[in-house]
Amino acid sequence: MISAQEAATGVNAAGGAGFRILSGTVTSPTLASQLRKLLALYPQAKWHQWEPAVSDGAREGAKLAFGRVVNTIYVPGKADVIFVAGRGFPGERGLGTFRTRSSSRGGRKLEGASEAMNRLYVVEPTPTVTGSAADHKLPMRGV
Repeated sequence: MISAQEAATGVNAAGGAGFRILSGTVTSPTLASQLRKLLALYPQAKWHQWEPAVSDGAREGAKLAFGRVVNTIYVPGKADVIFVAGRGFPGERGLGTFRTRSSSRGGRKLEGASEAMNRLYVVEPTPTVTGSAADHKLPMRGV
């Protein structure tokens, strides 16, 4: 058995050959930047992203539309009307805090008298944080 330091020495000597990183979908710009820097340091290393419950259709559709795999990141503050059905933003693929902060920064918080606030419509089977902030909310039976 070799130590972590010995393994790192071997990875350095080989330019990262044989070094693999396996992660879930990365939506954090900071983490993505850190991983790109690591891959630049070890050019022979490989980064693999895999999600056991990801929608392959959406992933392939994004690849067709943009020529590469991209992740959808919603920016509610730029919308005039937001409609959420099922479950709200929080808890969905780890972007809850981003989305909640994003919607409170723009569109839902008025800075001046001339600004218009966006509208949030929610239909949900169980109460969520998003539903509690909705302008119009309609409960629905669980699916």
